[in-house]
Amino acid sequence: MRPETQDELISVIVPIYNQSQRLDRCLSSLVGQSYPHMQIIAVDDGSTDGSAAVIADYRRRYPDKVVAAGGPNRGIGHARNQGLALAAGGIIGFVDSDDYVETDMYEAMYRVMKEQQADMVVCDTEVIEPSAASRKSVAAFKGGPVGTLEEYPQLAYMLNLGPCNKIYRRALWDGIRFPEGLKYEDIGPVLKTFARARRVGYVTRPLYDYVYSDSSQTHTYDRSILDLLTVLSDVCDYFTAAEPKVKDAISELCASELFGFTSVFYRHKDQFSDRALLMSFVEEGYVLLDGRCPGWRAIYVSHASSPANRRLRVLQTHHAAYRLYLWLRMS
Repeated sequence: MRPETQDELISVIVPIYNQSQRLDRCLSSLVGQSYPHMQIIAVDDGSTDGSAAVIADYRRRYPDKVVAAGGPNRGIGHARNQGLALAAGGIIGFVDSDDYVETDMYEAMYRVMKEQQADMVVCDTEVIEPSAASRKSVAAFKGGPVGTLEEYPQLAYMLNLGPCNKIYRRALWDGIRFPEGLKYEDIGPVLKTFARARRVGYVTRPLYDYVYSDSSQTHTYDRSILDLLTVLSDVCDYFTAAEPKVKDAISELCASELFGFTSVFYRHKDQFSDRALLMSFVEEGYVLLDGRCPGWRAIYVSHASSPANRRLRVLQTHHAAYRLYLWLRMS
């Protein structure tokens, strides 16, 4: 069934790199959507396993739905940008190739978009840990209000900034692309598109199934931690002229991301033993916060969630003391 207008077509971009074992489940969940007007753009980012054969099979069986693209390995940012260039729909979505979606995900989200005249619609996420055979639902707004960044600046740091549990009006992506060659590449583009949205809808069901993996790009522990500094610096650039409350929220986002990643790395010191690199990351993080986020210390401490969290945040605002704390934790 062909859509009457471009606005009804949802283009879903799937970047793929060596996911032959999980790709069939991902693509099957997309071609089986109850929403009829789907364009599925499978972008093979230079896979060396059997992913290309899986894509070719789906392209053969669903020629009206599946578009195949690809090239040499250039990273997930490039693959998503390649998909955006091929998208024919008036609505954009993203799915990672090791994840899958519920059968009615896009029907439910499109209904909310149409009924509420929303520019973006968000749903909750089901986090699946195969090794532990466990599942848990994660709310997209993390207990915060539902609305736009203009209405609720705190959503800059409360909204799940992954691209995949959302659909977007195509116009939100005009002039916005994913940075290439970096990890944590989704933070900036998702936040920028969210800032453009005049109305945001919400489906309070976990329609996106995120499959946690220790080998996932997000959970590797190496020098790419420094990419986060580049990503956050770009976010600061974008919001330079924003309203003061939004800029304060961006300061909280930058501080919570930087210190949050720092704690993740020392908790996984068995996988990340480069103490000198972590210290370099912390040093550059303070330079970014002090130079780009005026008043960040008071903002960060004021957003503490508990007395214990406040004590930790106060420690983190003291450069020398926190360096010593980290040095001891990494020993």
